Amino acid sequence: MGSTTRDNAICVFEHDSAKPLTRHTGEGRDEMGATKGYELVVRSISTVGNYDYLFDYTFMLDVSASGYLQGSVKPVLVPYMIM
Repeated sequence: MGSTTRDNAICVFEHDSAKPLTRHTGEGRDEMGATKGYELVVRSISTVGNYDYLFDYTFMLDVSASGYLQGSVKPVLVPYMIM
């Protein structure tokens, strides 16, 4: 199997959080507005053995930030012999 290293391999994308950043209702009928809450996500994925680790760094428009770590495992299939 061996190991492979990819330098500078990250993923950067914009994500709609589906939560409005601001909402406003005016005095007139049907007068309203909202600002969508987009997030900037910087993602990196590492594989150690048969485990995948996903690292997300999320930057929100309201000047907050968060980090997220997710792990998963790939099942290793071992063929069996019929005797």
